[in-house]
Amino acid sequence: GPVLSFDSHNEIMHFFSDPLNGIGGDFEFTIMTASQDKIVLSGKRTNSIVVMTPVKEEVKWSDYLAEVKSIKEHAFLGTYNLIINDVVVTLAEQNYNTLSFSYTSEDETIISKVIPFIYTPTGIKLMEPFTLNGVTMENFIYDDSDISFKCSDIGVSVKLVGVYPAGYKFYEEIEGSYKYGDTKTVQIIANDDNSTYTIKGLSTRYDIQARYVRKTGSISIQFQYLGVYSTYNMYLCP
Repeated sequence: GPVLSFDSHNEIMHFFSDPLNGIGGDFEFTIMTASQDKIVLSGKRTNSIVVMTPVKEEVKWSDYLAEVKSIKEHAFLGTYNLIINDVVVTLAEQNYNTLSFSYTSEDETIISKVIPFIYTPTGIKLMEPFTLNGVTMENFIYDDSDISFKCSDIGVSVKLVGVYPAGYKFYEEIEGSYKYGDTKTVQIIANDDNSTYTIKGLSTRYDIQARYVRKTGSISIQFQYLGVYSTYNMYLCP
């Protein structure tokens, strides 16, 4: 059948589909079906199915994306209690648009699941309907009052309620002085962007930059350029 091929590099698409460093995506797609309601594509290498549906004419694309981004930013926690019919069934971990969790089946077998989802302007939608304890779920609406997602499917009582990990710290709580070893004192200073810190005292010569990891309430120090020492460019490589 006809193939849709993206034959020039695209930094978004090839983040997923690069043959050496990608994460299992495609840049060539076989067109399986095409109609006014939807277009179905199949990845040429992975056979992954892509279903494209039209946006309503009255919807402005930039507004749609802004609403999706807002949901993702507000639902920042990385762990959620999965509650079915008012009973906590398991703890789900949210990472890279997937929900990962384990549960015990009727025959006492431990089953692990990884369920992909997408963010919508009102919440999230699972890649396909999922059934657990006889309850089938797919669409969820976000509730900012308790950082939760409530299933909006008719007759279904399911919620994903956010859980703060033990030791969770909000951004402003991390700033301060810390002992490093027996003799050093390290200062963690909040930057104006409300998402990163400057660490003074960890190195006698350079300040270190760190970022706030909101979903776990912690900080992360990553690879970074520090400056010049003599004739050398200095980098921090954790």
